[in-house]
Amino acid sequence: MAFPLAAAVLGSGMNFSSFYTGDSSKVAGGAVDKPPVKVETRTLGSGNNSGSYDTSGTQNKETGPKYNHAKDFLDQINYINDSRFGNELTEFVKNYELNKEIYERISQKVDIPPQLIAAIHYRESVGNFNTYLHNGQQLGQITTEVPRGKLFYDFEEAAVDALLEKDPNRKFHNLSGNSNDLVAMLAYAEAYNGWGYLDNDRVSPYVYNGTNVYEIGKYTEDRIYDPNVIDEQPGVYILLKALESTLGSSNVFTPVVESSDNSITWTNPNDEHMINGVIPVNQIPFSSTGCAIASFTMLANFYGAGIDFNIVSRKYAPGNEMNFPKASEAINLSYNRNNVGAGFTKENVYECIKSNIDQKLPCIISTDGYNSQGHYSNHFAVVIGYTNDGNNDKDIIIMDPWGGTQTTLDNMQIYKNSGKILSVREFISKE
Repeated sequence: MAFPLAAAVLGSGMNFSSFYTGDSSKVAGGAVDKPPVKVETRTLGSGNNSGSYDTSGTQNKETGPKYNHAKDFLDQINYINDSRFGNELTEFVKNYELNKEIYERISQKVDIPPQLIAAIHYRESVGNFNTYLHNGQQLGQITTEVPRGKLFYDFEEAAVDALLEKDPNRKFHNLSGNSNDLVAMLAYAEAYNGWGYLDNDRVSPYVYNGTNVYEIGKYTEDRIYDPNVIDEQPGVYILLKALESTLGSSNVFTPVVESSDNSITWTNPNDEHMINGVIPVNQIPFSSTGCAIASFTMLANFYGAGIDFNIVSRKYAPGNEMNFPKASEAINLSYNRNNVGAGFTKENVYECIKSNIDQKLPCIISTDGYNSQGHYSNHFAVVIGYTNDGNNDKDIIIMDPWGGTQTTLDNMQIYKNSGKILSVREFISKE
């Protein structure tokens, strides 16, 4: 089997554009599954007075009915639904630690606790930094949902604008950047989302989903309430509890990573079979379906492009669909896609990968598989090396954008769950 790009000799004068193999110009970014983790089941003590949050409801001297409403609900909470949200909360904590500086910079400008900003960000867009904190819509486009007519290109600038609009609520609830008043934070969060639930004697899933307080019912659109819909996201309360350790508490919700028989025992690949200099890009803070974008960002920067996820997303992935040919051409890379099929088998995949790696050429592999809910999806990663003879999935070393972690192909997100390899994409600098 010939591999046109990998077998080519740099500087040979060959016309690399002739190797384009009919790639459809766009591929979906691909949704990915959550890492295999479990979380302690925690029953909260009477009154929930442990930890570093102040749950007493005594910090605000002029409480008012909305502050008292939050205090009443807080007193009723006696458990967190870890079986449903444990994995998601674990990832949320990881993402917060990775992006804490961003949240802290915003906090300094708006005088809101960074943990609360992160929780609201997660509720609005699952922590996607390409979106408005106002309503979760895509940055760079004029907002069409409430608040309508906003236009920002930068997440931090948009977030500051969104939070300053709510500054009267911050002042009323006596919040500051270093506040630990959990009652005030919950009241602020419900005000941020809107008082439709309270005004109609309903429980806000935005704030309380994942606790015993909330069961069912949600506003699916502005002013349209569906009593049969169950909210799918963790509420602000359990998100804040997951971050309580960042306030210095010694008695908090603690994620516990599940031990696995598939844990990686690294061998040290020979230098000739390993590519150094591929800097990991973690897709999670930007988009849960941005694996193709993150993979190309890693590869492009290996060749000195000096770009980030947001640039690649904005220029080459409209609608979160990565246009590999256009992006490759823009940074002077030749591009070839090998689709797995009758003429290109899995054995050929291994040979193609090894041929690229031995020439110090990282490549991108795409796969499919199923997440833990049984939903079909696809995923992308950058191949950076191999061990042994490189003829098994466990021998292929990848940089997985889900978490920006180095692992092996058999541990790749989605693919590890009954998946198959779809293609190998090859790249060579034209210079």
